[in-house]
Amino acid sequence: MKQQFSERQVKYRMIAEDLRRQIAAGSALDGTSRLPSLREIMRQFGVSNWTAQKAMRQLAAHGIVRSVRGSGTYPVQRKPEKLRTPIIGCSIRWGHCNLGQERLFSNLEKQVVAKLAALDCRIREIPFHEFPTRVNLKSYLEGLDGLLISGVNVDLSECSYLGNMKLPPCVVFHNEYILDLPVHQIVPDHMTGLRKMFREAKKAGLKKVYVVYGDCPNLLARRDACIKAAEEDGWPVFAILCTSKENMYKTGLRIASDIRGSLIFSTSDFRTFHLLKAFQDKGLRPNKDFHLVGDDDFEGLGIQPCSTPTVTEIRCNPDLLIERTVQMMRNVLKKNPPVQMIERIPTELVIRQSAFAK
Repeated sequence: MKQQFSERQVKYRMIAEDLRRQIAAGSALDGTSRLPSLREIMRQFGVSNWTAQKAMRQLAAHGIVRSVRGSGTYPVQRKPEKLRTPIIGCSIRWGHCNLGQERLFSNLEKQVVAKLAALDCRIREIPFHEFPTRVNLKSYLEGLDGLLISGVNVDLSECSYLGNMKLPPCVVFHNEYILDLPVHQIVPDHMTGLRKMFREAKKAGLKKVYVVYGDCPNLLARRDACIKAAEEDGWPVFAILCTSKENMYKTGLRIASDIRGSLIFSTSDFRTFHLLKAFQDKGLRPNKDFHLVGDDDFEGLGIQPCSTPTVTEIRCNPDLLIERTVQMMRNVLKKNPPVQMIERIPTELVIRQSAFAK
């Protein structure tokens, strides 16, 4: 049976709610601002003494106000709630690779993690091999407020099952193609750097471009972007697939006789330096007989296959990538937007000795 309230009961409840809202609005949260007296409440709301007293008693019963004899009624001073430290899961590859792989795969990730930790986030390390195997992944994800995945550590093309899992708010960075997964992404805008590359190639009087690529999804994304940028500007493109470092050196020897006056774009520096050696072993000079541009920027990361920085590169500015990744993770933790956010970071052309050097 629905409970019926008298007019007086309805009024004191309305008054109590009105006073509670005033307190919640912050006008008296410090506990020092006195609330209206019973007489003032009676006059303000046009009610009897009984109704005014009943409203105050209800607020006191809920711990919202306190009465001080001879002084009046005051809001209860509440201690600010201590913010809970968010827990972020992070895919890691640390300790699973040599120095070169460590610098390529983990340096950026470590810097992102360090910045998040400095912002009072707790980091839970998730070994990268847990993602494709799935064996213990659910237990790693339990209790997380956010998830950070590096696309160079986890091959997300093998993780379509994530679309059927209840994931915490997730940010993917260091991945170069748009995922069909419920995640937010920081991705490089390949076209900005590639267009600069083709403008420089035109100035150098080059006639055609070779794209030498590997078969993993990130490298295929770089290949496709290069072909698109070339076709925009009317360049003839020759795409060459190489699946191993050894094949790369042999491929370099094989195409050396055809590349004079050409631009060669290598989608990965794991192969770029094998190409460079093959061309030089055939007596060809970089920046004169051919122009070679790489991707990954090994030398910018401190990996030095040559005695001096040599290879012209297309890259994302690492400091900008770190900054934007941290910012997106913070935004996602605060708001958890239902719509997938994708932010593209412009790439840049870093000119060294192998192409476009003056």
